[in-house]
Amino acid sequence: MKNVIIKQHTQDNLKETGFSLIDLIAILVVLSLFLGLLFPAFVSSRGAARLQMCEANLKRFGEAIHSFNEKKEGLPPITIGQSRPSIFILLSPYYDKTDVWDIVVSNSDNCRKQTNGKWWNSLPKKDRKIIGTISLFHCPSRRSGLQTLEIKGIKDNSWGNRDAGPLGPLCDYAVPMSRGVNINNPLEFPDSSNDYSNFACETRWDKYWDPFNPKHFQEQHGPLRVAVVETSFENKQESGDYRNWTPRDNISRFSDGFSYQILLGEKHIPAARLQQCSSTFPKARLWDCGVLFSDDNGRQFGFARGLENTGEIQQIIVSSPDAFIDGHPFQYSFGSFHPGCCPFVFADGAVKRINVLIKPLIVCQLGCVDDGQPDNVWW
Repeated sequence: MKNVIIKQHTQDNLKETGFSLIDLIAILVVLSLFLGLLFPAFVSSRGAARLQMCEANLKRFGEAIHSFNEKKEGLPPITIGQSRPSIFILLSPYYDKTDVWDIVVSNSDNCRKQTNGKWWNSLPKKDRKIIGTISLFHCPSRRSGLQTLEIKGIKDNSWGNRDAGPLGPLCDYAVPMSRGVNINNPLEFPDSSNDYSNFACETRWDKYWDPFNPKHFQEQHGPLRVAVVETSFENKQESGDYRNWTPRDNISRFSDGFSYQILLGEKHIPAARLQQCSSTFPKARLWDCGVLFSDDNGRQFGFARGLENTGEIQQIIVSSPDAFIDGHPFQYSFGSFHPGCCPFVFADGAVKRINVLIKPLIVCQLGCVDDGQPDNVWW
């Protein structure tokens, strides 16, 4: 009888201290409101952290360029030559990835052989993984881990065959190309017209990868140019000896001042076009091409982007990763996944966020080494 009474008291206590359905609903409402207040702050802090990591990548590239300059007594070339390693590979020993450079040198006879898509496919899988997982190449707002363009990412045979495409490691950053400023008043943004000679930045410049063609370096006014390559005679024919190359320029090239000279920036890749690359017009997808080597027919836009303010191009910095999914010409632009800004590293080593609403002409000036303007009018 005593046990029964104790049990009855226990049940009564449970009834008195338990939660009713109304209580549970009220608690859930309070929790949802609390989480609703915290979630935007969480998303914002995560976005800010990713932007800082992206800026840290650019800063590291800037430091690597200066380290290269100190050791080689010259600026790193944007590439050694056609179908030869790009600046992102050439800098690998200077951002502590000597294993990447060793792979390239040992498998190409010190760059004597072309390091093109076919060469990429010939590498052992472990070597492709080493090159494809360079975290410095990746803005965390876009990607991480193994990031390469393989044959399956080539949507057509626009380069003759798929392994001639820009295969290899993917990178979220690019070097600006420029033909320079050519109007009397570079601070005046001209109206759109078809007369490109009236524009401050005359046409994006995609011919920069041939060390033996004077136009490819004499008319390139961006911060970095193709290397100087010695000639050799093989089988009684003159050819480039890509084993012997030297920097073309020294740091005095930045005549407008280090604080106003862009070296690298985050490039525009639509979110819907990651790991896609094709050169078929009019809806070309030269968005996310490999940065292993240089070549023509769109393959050069993987690691270099043009600076132009013609009537055709009104946004050098694209404001949204969802903009201009297909087609010419915005695939040659800069842009980021960070709302309102795009980060760039300058020649003084500083990383600066440029507002997406900035006039295209000013970005043209910041990417041109000899426009004659200190460009501090915008800063």
